[in-house]
Amino acid sequence: VSIDQADPSMTQRGVYGLGGFLALSRELMVLWSPPLFTRLWCVFELAAFRKANPNGKIVLAPLYVEVLVGIILLWLLFMQILHFLLYTFVPASQIFVFLGLLPILLCIHQARKTFGQKRQLLANLRKFDLSLASCSNDFDRRFIYAGIRAWYGSYEAFTEYVRGPVFQELVSPLLSFQVPLRYWILIGLFEMSSLLEFTVAFIRGGAPIELVLSQLLASVLSQILWRLLAMQLVFFLCDRCSFSGFGCIDLLVSFGIWLLVVAFLFGSFQLTGFAEANGLALSAASALLASVASFLSFGGYTCLMR
Repeated sequence: VSIDQADPSMTQRGVYGLGGFLALSRELMVLWSPPLFTRLWCVFELAAFRKANPNGKIVLAPLYVEVLVGIILLWLLFMQILHFLLYTFVPASQIFVFLGLLPILLCIHQARKTFGQKRQLLANLRKFDLSLASCSNDFDRRFIYAGIRAWYGSYEAFTEYVRGPVFQELVSPLLSFQVPLRYWILIGLFEMSSLLEFTVAFIRGGAPIELVLSQLLASVLSQILWRLLAMQLVFFLCDRCSFSGFGCIDLLVSFGIWLLVVAFLFGSFQLTGFAEANGLALSAASALLASVASFLSFGGYTCLMR
């Protein structure tokens, strides 16, 4: 629903008709950003939807998820550009590895800051105070306050409702951070586009089929899965070690996470390289190991336990 903000009479008609739209809606999707629960209208719309539509579904879609995925894609794009430049003009793989992994530190630091927004969301809900919620229009404020009194009896009851039932309904999907599958597929396809370049080169060069399959299993499939696992590790650690400010300790924490991720990537690179160099059987075993680890990491363990 979009309410006309230019014509005051149309604005009032839109505001008074909002309840009807909410009552007929099956789902309310909230695109969350940090200021959301500090704005009176945003909180009121949530409460109004639940009051007018008790069986409706409220979906909280935090925008920081897209921010994190965007950070990963920018890093991968940087890796692709760096790969092209270094292997075209300066054929030194060690330089590529070092320079390619260095930006992860910036990604980790930004990711920790982004995860801090989730902590802010939870804090805003737990400590919600109606009197502190901002509203720039006096008509809107009077309308909202009148609706709150009519529906909840008092401002205090509404505040407790937001801190209680609204908090409980919205908090569960935030406690365990999950990147949607469609984003993992996007990231995986981005990675595959570069790794398959070598497979195509092997095929066009007339390499034996066993060598092509070994490269495909170890250096493409396994590498993609291990890199996705590394990103999952980044998200997990950054979520657990999120922050909302800057300082030497925060920088050291980000550096520590970076070292762990670099060690993980280096180990996976050595594993897949060893597997590819030692034949199809080890390459298949490497791909199987990476597949099982990915399955368990991306929710497979939970599915098995149900």
